[in-house]
Amino acid sequence: MDKEPISVLLLATLPDNGIKSLGSKSLFKFKNQLIIEHQLESIKSALRNREYDITFLCGFDCQRIQRAFSKYTNKFPISIIKQNEDNLNFAGSFLKGLSLAKYNNVLSINYGCLFDKTVITKLTNDISINKLAIAKSNHLNDNIKIGCHINANDVVNVFFDLGQHKYLDMNFWSANTIEYIKNNLPFDNHKHKFMFEIINTLINCDHSFKCCSIDPHDCMLIDNLKILTKSKRVFKNGKIKNKKTKY
Repeated sequence: MDKEPISVLLLATLPDNGIKSLGSKSLFKFKNQLIIEHQLESIKSALRNREYDITFLCGFDCQRIQRAFSKYTNKFPISIIKQNEDNLNFAGSFLKGLSLAKYNNVLSINYGCLFDKTVITKLTNDISINKLAIAKSNHLNDNIKIGCHINANDVVNVFFDLGQHKYLDMNFWSANTIEYIKNNLPFDNHKHKFMFEIINTLINCDHSFKCCSIDPHDCMLIDNLKILTKSKRVFKNGKIKNKKTKY
């Protein structure tokens, strides 16, 4: 098994409409943990047999996050970077993070993703292939508006309300594609874009992305309080509940 090191970028930029007043999603309580702690534990468990580093790129509510993270810096190989630029979108945060990543193979994660360690394992099991975490449309992910068009497991396009496959905003980027991005996608030209726009740009430049199929029970994208409540019924003490459970 290939055990090359991986850099993880946790992208925390714009708040979601309707929950901005509650502060960063990273600090929402999930069972007896903060969401960020659950994320870090899942990453640590999945990548325990290889070197990795984590960069948390923080925009909204960064001061509170920095205070909360002080107890995690000795437990996880994590750096917290404050981003001062206004209206920086996820693609801008990602591009900024590439200049800070220690390794050439990169895993990027939207800070609202709540996931089981198996999701990380699937995304990183072959570091030569670009992969997108994709789940079939389900009542557990009906809040996600970004969909994918897929042909024989290749991602053809990613856009709003597209197809029956939901884009979970978790991606693995191979070293070759990371090098291309650094050399050809200037920060100032792409800093206000979404991640799916970067992916579509790369597909048009002959960089292929594979669909990494994720069970809807194993990853949820938190963007409102209703979906957070729903996630607490799906995840139990950091592990997935029986997938036959009805909600």
